[in-house]
Amino acid sequence: MKQGPMTAKEVAGAMGVALATFYKRHETYRQRDGMPAPITKGKLNYERSGMMAWLTRHHPARAAQAVANDVLLPPDPTVDTEHQARLHAAYAPARDLLAATRPG
Repeated sequence: MKQGPMTAKEVAGAMGVALATFYKRHETYRQRDGMPAPITKGKLNYERSGMMAWLTRHHPARAAQAVANDVLLPPDPTVDTEHQARLHAAYAPARDLLAATRPG
């Protein structure tokens, strides 16, 4: 399914601002927040996949991405049995708890 460019009205709706506000501030969004440049002048149209990616990842109203808690990567298991032992140690207590609370 081919979709055309994303219009300014669609972008404004996705951002939750009025169309007039979007037209007033689109340069600020580009410079400050890294919004993609429009593909047309005048009536603004944007390349759809680029704008959707920006809205997903970089929109200023979106909460900041949390850093991972793990400082180091987990060590690579040397054999499958060692890996299975680690999985059992990590998940067996939770599995046993679920089995104990399951009705019936």
